[in-house]
Amino acid sequence: PAQKAGLKPGDIILQYNEVQIMRASDLLNLLNRAKPSDSFRAQIQRNGKQMTISGKLTYAPNDVRAQGGDQQNDEVQLGLRLRNLTADEQAEIAVDNTTGILVTTVDPTGLAARSGLLAGDVITNFHQKPIKKVTDFSSAISSLPKKGVVTIEIIRQGIPAIIGLRIE
Repeated sequence: PAQKAGLKPGDIILQYNEVQIMRASDLLNLLNRAKPSDSFRAQIQRNGKQMTISGKLTYAPNDVRAQGGDQQNDEVQLGLRLRNLTADEQAEIAVDNTTGILVTTVDPTGLAARSGLLAGDVITNFHQKPIKKVTDFSSAISSLPKKGVVTIEIIRQGIPAIIGLRIE
């Protein structure tokens, strides 16, 4: 959608739907609350000149919804959208052959948001299982307990961390 609207690498987003953008997280927060098919207007700066672009949001083609998993565990609503890392992203986080999947969206009402998971985090391990592809994450969901705390190992802005996810 950004490309269709005319956004180019190097553009600086100043406003999104009339909201001033001071940091990347401001834009991510707005996008996390948006739905596919929402329209947007953005004021950008390109080569020192300000301009306005507009478009309509869609699902990213390689985003995968990660909700419940199998039928027995369908009540676990993590509220995440995930995708496999590109080769460039993989090279960027390559620490001791670590690999993972990228969190693209976190539903503010889901369990993942309550645990502190953020869009942009890279999940490397979930419930003691190494995560290399979105399919690894989906199969790890099927083995989650009905209640309790499971760990999620992530890389956030280049720094490894462990988050506890409470399932109730």
